[in-house]
Formats: sequence, C-alpha cells, structure tokens
Amino acid sequence: MDARVSAAILRTRNDGAAKMKLGQHVIHNSSCIDGKIVMKTSYSRLKAVIFGCSLVSLSSSAHADLYAGPQEVTNEGPEVMKEAPPAITDATELALQAGGIIAGGNAQSAALTASTRFLLRRGAHETGAILAANYARSGREDGPGMTTTMENYQGRIRYDYFWAEKFSTFLAVQARRDRFQALNLRLGIDPGLSYFFVRNDALRLWAEAGYDFQYDVLTQETLDLAEAEGASRDRTETDHNARLYLGYDQSLDDRLKLHTGFEFFKSFVNEASYRINWNAALQTQLVKSFSLAIGSTAMYNNTPLPGIKKFDVTTSVNFVYTFL
Repeated sequence: MDARVSAAILRTRNDGAAKMKLGQHVIHNSSCIDGKIVMKTSYSRLKAVIFGCSLVSLSSSAHADLYAGPQEVTNEGPEVMKEAPPAITDATELALQAGGIIAGGNAQSAALTASTRFLLRRGAHETGAILAANYARSGREDGPGMTTTMENYQGRIRYDYFWAEKFSTFLAVQARRDRFQALNLRLGIDPGLSYFFVRNDALRLWAEAGYDFQYDVLTQETLDLAEAEGASRDRTETDHNARLYLGYDQSLDDRLKLHTGFEFFKSFVNEASYRINWNAALQTQLVKSFSLAIGSTAMYNNTPLPGIKKFDVTTSVNFVYTFL
C-alpha cells in the first residue's frame, strides 16, 4: 500500500524528541541514536532515519510515495545532487594562432609557425578544417648565409555525422608537404567510425577505427639517394592502412583547455611497416579573445624513406586569436 504525504520539515536537537504530522499519520517516539534520529509513525510501515540529528526536509512539489514495497535504510548518508555536464550544443568557431622567433648576432635564425582552425556543428552534423605551416632558417654571421632548417605545410578537412548519441561516421582528407621528410605531397583519405565514451561541451573521450589510403609524391633528392644506394623507387607510391585513434579533450576550467591524441597506422601492403603519431596541446585564455597555446607533435615511422630518420618531434608556443 502506498502512502501519499505532504511536504514537511523537521528540526530537532541531538537530545530532543520530535512530533509532527505527515498527512493523517503522527510521528512519535523519536530519539537520537548514534547520530541519527529514528522515528516511528502511527502508520506501522512508515519509518524514517534522519542523519546528523540536525535538519531534514521531506519535500515534494505535490505528493511523495514514501513506501513502495520492502525498502531498507542504509548508512550511506543523504544523496547529493550533482550538476549534469553541459550538453553538446551547436557551435561556429574560427581561430588563428601564430608564433615565431628571430635571433641576430653570432647566431642568426628565424622561425614562424601559424595555423587556423574552423569548426561548424549543427545538430547531428559536424565539419572541421585545419591549415598549418612551420618554417625556419638559421645560419652564422661568418657562414655562407641562412639555410632552411624546417619547412612543412599541412591541411585537413573532416565531416562527422552522428547517427546515434555516442556513434559517428566520418570522412577525413588531409594533405602534407614536408621537405625534411622527403615528401612533396602525402595525401591521406580516412573514412571510419567513432565511438564517444564521453561527449559534452566540457569533456570528450573517444576512439576511432577505420581505413587509411596513403598517396606519396617523393622529392627528387630522395629518388637520387635511393638510386645511389641501389634501391630505385617510383616518384609516386601508394599504401593501404588500418587506422586507430584515441582522443581526449577537456576544459579543465573556464580558461584552461587540454587536448591530446594518439594515432596508429598499420600497413596492409608492407607487413613490417607501421606509423605512430601523437599530439598534445594546452591552451589558456589570457583575455576575452586571446589565448596562449603550448603544443607538441611527435611522429614515428619504422620504415622511413632513404636518408630520413624514424622519429620527428615539433614543439611550439603560439598566441591564439578567436574570431568566433
């Protein structure tokens, strides 16, 4: 049998007794035992335990079902209501970031890094794009002049369709030109499936699995070096890979954001070949539209092109201006 009762508040002291009415039932014989108030009512099946012997509120906007079959009162304490995380909302974002260094005197150097990021989210549809460039030159005052020590350009566009709360299907296309990885072009086309363990405006944790089509255009220097080593190569090469990715984004507070991601490629063409990419960025807001970002990217290829090292790492510090 259910008991429908109106809202009531009980105040008592540790050594006190209490009497109050809940609907047509009277609470009596209340006592404080081991820091709890135990109350019995004239309705023999209704019992309540009040923690802390101070203040409890039995509240309802209209009526409350205090009994619905056998129930036990535990010692876990009062339930604390937690604020729900912010849900994913429609968004339009456009940001530009840039940083650099210039040195003169005995050592001469100049370096520039810049990128722009765009995001458009409308309901189940999400589109993002990134453009980035890194360039550096260095030399000595008594040397032959400045020489280029870093030069790469890259772009990426991606579309996601969220056909369920935690699942999306995506297609990404990216292109990279890197002089010091012997690449005039590396084109990647990546369709796949994403699963979001957590997805809201404050935190995202997700995994991706899919296919990667890789198309490379090699530099002439690499072709000449390969021929000199007796292992001639074609100017263009293709590869087919399985791709896995694990990503994590979090707003640590109103001003601080963290991103990190781990990416793995395994070739179907060359069984011994695989690549690993890792990136991380920490961004803190300085004023309304300006932020400071520290980022690092590491790339590992266990079967690099001739004359190329297996491991590359880049670290940058940039100012970020958010337009939207």
